[in-house]
Amino acid sequence: MSTEENKAIIRRMTEEFYNQGNIESAEQFFADIYVHHDPASPHVRDRDGLKQMLRAFLVGCPDLHITIDQL
Repeated sequence: MSTEENKAIIRRMTEEFYNQGNIESAEQFFADIYVHHDPASPHVRDRDGLKQMLRAFLVGCPDLHITIDQL
């Protein structure tokens, strides 16, 4: 896969998963064996934890929007 194809996937994931809040799209973008490595959220360990975290974010910040400035 080319660099540009990888970037397109990241842009699509950011739009669908985070910006549109399509939590079930995580199945398309994150592997079954996904391991979350973020010291700011040590309680999130896997894909299901990531989905739960986004649900919580959307409750507190329903207008969440992520913009990619550089990729």
